[in-house]
Amino acid sequence: MSKRLLGPATVPEGKPAYSPAVAYDLGGHTMIFIAGQIAVDADGNTVAAGDAGEQTRFIFEKIKALLAEIDADLNDLVKVQIFVTDADDISDVSRVRNAYLRESLPVSTLLQ
Repeated sequence: MSKRLLGPATVPEGKPAYSPAVAYDLGGHTMIFIAGQIAVDADGNTVAAGDAGEQTRFIFEKIKALLAEIDADLNDLVKVQIFVTDADDISDVSRVRNAYLRESLPVSTLLQ
């Protein structure tokens, strides 16, 4: 069994020491663990401040890119947990989540 770190190869100085995702080879099968993603670009800038729907879209695109590194996609997801800071954003986040996950239908939690 082996693990493979996904995402940026290095942790920038001053940033937390964690990987955006880890793929763990179980011998014929691979489990992928994805850390919590936020709407921040590679330069540390907040993306689409004040627009929860666009931020959710940005995050799902980040997740798709991480999965693509090991030839996986959103259909391989089995569980999704989404946390929002403002309950007023739940409908916008749900709309985007539903669009991205309409085919894969993973177990999903969305809460404030």
